[in-house]
Amino acid sequence: MKTDSGWVEENDIIYFSVMSDGTTGEGWIARLEANDYRVGDDAKHMLLSKDFKPTSGVVTKIAVIKKDKNVNVVFGKGIRALATEHNFGVLNAEVACLIRDKFTDREICEMDLATIFVEHEHIKNLHGDPCLFYVTGDGVGRYLCSYCGPLYARSFARSGFAFSVLSN
Repeated sequence: MKTDSGWVEENDIIYFSVMSDGTTGEGWIARLEANDYRVGDDAKHMLLSKDFKPTSGVVTKIAVIKKDKNVNVVFGKGIRALATEHNFGVLNAEVACLIRDKFTDREICEMDLATIFVEHEHIKNLHGDPCLFYVTGDGVGRYLCSYCGPLYARSFARSGFAFSVLSN
C-alpha cells in the first residue's frame, strides 16, 4: 500500500525515509513544543544528553516492523533478532524526532499504529536507566516519550518498531 504521506507498507512492514537537518536536542525540544507536541521530562533529559548526536543531511531509510497480532511471534523471537533477519539495524536516536516531526497523529493511525518505538542505542533517562524514544499517534497527546521497560516481554497494542534499512 502506497500513501500520500510518504510511506509504503509491504508484508506488515512500513517503509519511509527521513533526512536529518542538524537540529540539536535543545532545538528539538523547542521545535516540537512550538508545534504543540509534548516532550516528556525523561525524553528532554535524553535529548540534552551527550549521547544524543545530531547529524545533518543524512537520509535514513526506515522500516517499521508492525507487532504481529500474535504477540509470541514477534516478542518470543525478539524484535532485534527479527530485524537482523531482514537486514535492518539500529537507528540514530534523532530519528525519533524526525519521525515525530514528519507524521501527524492521524498519519500514524493510518499506519494502524498507536506507538512507534525507535530502536537506537539506549540513552539514560533522569534516573540513569537506559531508555529508547518512542512516538505516539493514538490521539492521547502528541508525544515524544522515553521507554525503559522490558519491551519484548509485554504486549503493546498497535505498536511498531523502527529500524534502519541496511544496504546490501
